[in-house]
Amino acid sequence: MKKLFFFLSVFIMVYGSSCNNTPGSNSNNARTRTKNKADSLMDDIMADHGTGMAKLNKVSAAQGLVQHIIDSIGKLPEKERKLLSAPINDLDSLLTQLRSAENGMNQWMDAFNMDSLANKPDERIQYLESERKKTAKIKEELISSLQKADSLLKKYRR
Repeated sequence: MKKLFFFLSVFIMVYGSSCNNTPGSNSNNARTRTKNKADSLMDDIMADHGTGMAKLNKVSAAQGLVQHIIDSIGKLPEKERKLLSAPINDLDSLLTQLRSAENGMNQWMDAFNMDSLANKPDERIQYLESERKKTAKIKEELISSLQKADSLLKKYRR
């Protein structure tokens, strides 16, 4: 009987405290909204990061393939290399874009501080908004470079 009374008391306390957290009734409502905004931004950042991480292996593989093609063209006689100067320029440009996208992701990961400004909610939101813009740009660069690689490399697949 005592156990039942104990569990019932705990249930009532938990239920009662959760009822007090309805919107508008909490004096810490602004802090809650700030936390929710920060959590939402962090979720967006982590989603972009996850997408970027999934693309990094493909970017690395594309870099290897592009470099292999460039090296193979470099082994051709000079007359044939001259005929392929435009494709070589395209491949060099693509390789630079792939490396840049990969480096952008790696640099962002090194610099990002997940717990930055944890005790300063308004400043944390500004930081996370800035980081959200960065991760969106990095994700777009990774996707764009892979699309360009797919398009350009189709020409060299047989």
